[in-house]
Amino acid sequence: MTPPVAPAQTRLQPDFSFRFLVENLPVGIFQSDVRGHCTYFNRAWERLSGLTIEESMQDGWVRCVHPDDLRSVLGIARYGIENRQEFRSVYRLVRPDGEIRHVDFHTVPYTDEQDEVRGFVGVTTDITGQVRVAEQLAAANAELRTAAGQHQQQQAELEITNQQLQEQ
Repeated sequence: MTPPVAPAQTRLQPDFSFRFLVENLPVGIFQSDVRGHCTYFNRAWERLSGLTIEESMQDGWVRCVHPDDLRSVLGIARYGIENRQEFRSVYRLVRPDGEIRHVDFHTVPYTDEQDEVRGFVGVTTDITGQVRVAEQLAAANAELRTAAGQHQQQQAELEITNQQLQEQ
């Protein structure tokens, strides 16, 4: 009897498996040098941002940050890069077609064998669905509060009317 053959995916070389994973995850993955200039983006970033990988390189990715969020995003990134530490920001991304997506941008430094920071790697996760659900919940809660306030007003009016009727 021959032993079962392992699926082809389990026989892949680790380097290939990692590259396959990075290119096929549904989150934008990027790498930058120690100054924060981006040197790598995966295809998911391209799909999310609407920018080509070439357009995104170096500091090109900032073109898709919503103008109202740009100062904050760049400030957080600059602080993290200067201090060689993890940083995170949630911002609006504006695609070239005008569509706005909400993203969570999370970056960590990577080091060499001497523990010197050599650059940063990070992910950009599309959280638009979660933001929309949160907005819908907030709107529903506001409607509920309004309805509850109207109910309390109606109940108070009924109590006054009931008291007036009892006095007659």
